[in-house]
Amino acid sequence: MMRAFSRRDFMKGMLAGGVAVGSAGLLTACGSSSSESSSSDSSSESTGSSSGETSTGETSTGSNGRTKVAVGCKNAIQSLSPFQGPNPYTDAILGQIYQWLAIRESVSTSEMTGMLAKSWSTEDGQTYSFELYEGICDTEGNPFTSSDVAFCIEQHVAGGTAAAGYVDSINVIDDTHFEMVLTTNAVGTLEQVCENCLMTTQAAYEASSDGMATTPVGTNQYKLQSYTAGANVIIEKADSFWMTDEGYDVPKLCEANVDVIEYDFLTETTQLNLALLQDSVQMAIQIDTSQVEDLSAEPNYDVEKSPIGMFRLLVFNCTEDSPLNNQALREAVCYAIDSEGLNVGVLSGLGSVPGGLGNEAYMALMRTGGVMITIPTIRNWQRKSWRRPDMRKGR
Repeated sequence: MMRAFSRRDFMKGMLAGGVAVGSAGLLTACGSSSSESSSSDSSSESTGSSSGETSTGETSTGSNGRTKVAVGCKNAIQSLSPFQGPNPYTDAILGQIYQWLAIRESVSTSEMTGMLAKSWSTEDGQTYSFELYEGICDTEGNPFTSSDVAFCIEQHVAGGTAAAGYVDSINVIDDTHFEMVLTTNAVGTLEQVCENCLMTTQAAYEASSDGMATTPVGTNQYKLQSYTAGANVIIEKADSFWMTDEGYDVPKLCEANVDVIEYDFLTETTQLNLALLQDSVQMAIQIDTSQVEDLSAEPNYDVEKSPIGMFRLLVFNCTEDSPLNNQALREAVCYAIDSEGLNVGVLSGLGSVPGGLGNEAYMALMRTGGVMITIPTIRNWQRKSWRRPDMRKGR
């Protein structure tokens, strides 16, 4: 069984030059000495480019003594703005520059660890009182306060971040205290808002000529070194970081163990695989499923297979004029579907047939949230001939 793997797991490895999360059916190979990572053998040394860098298969060290790791990405990022809809590399790239209010430890728990937020509390699960850390500032020296939180939520709503729509209002009390009212007290709503809405300062955002699309400024450990559209993003450790002062419990997600991280956009499968084999990148995010077996057999590489809460299901059209408004026919269709065959044919056998609406990671999350889905799988329907017409009937 593949273990649950969260954005926190990813970020801890990423900051150590280590590990990456794949999408459904897409896995990760990378180079690092991290125990949870996908890595190339550190004993094989090779000379890098003419810049005076020496590669160890983990990170490279330049003539200036700075460490660097190169990451191969299957998709190119189109904008570095914190205020945008779904982005395949929000965690891997933007999460190194910006910070969240708080984030969950893993997909198997609902407990969050504070980043910008020092603490939060609620009496009804819908209205939350937040306290920010004192002394927060971005890499340009602009202070981050409660007013910036309100500003960021407004920008997220305008930019299409779905989770921001769960915020009904924010009442700014003072620089470090604010009240957030959600539209619902449903389990997991606060987590959705906190870990999907990146934060920045209003001052830095308004000073940007392009809405931070190419000029990001955040409060995290890294800052932008260069961005070439369609080619790469290079970030470097900032000169100062507000959490390095005494009195702050720095989360693992905010540690910077590599001086420079270069993200190379290699959208062709052959490009990405060649870059891995030639050690021009030490990690890869989202390698093709067809390459997993070959790379797993390579002694210098580790492949981390990590499920996410993505699933595919069949929902029947049961309107009165639909042929599928017939339970026997719906059962026949279900009996004819070979779930494991689809897994082998589409995902090279790297997926799993879930026990409900989701894979193991998703079900773990549902359990910790107090909601348990007990819809039987097709396999159970076949074996036990369970009869649940209401469950099978689509809407």
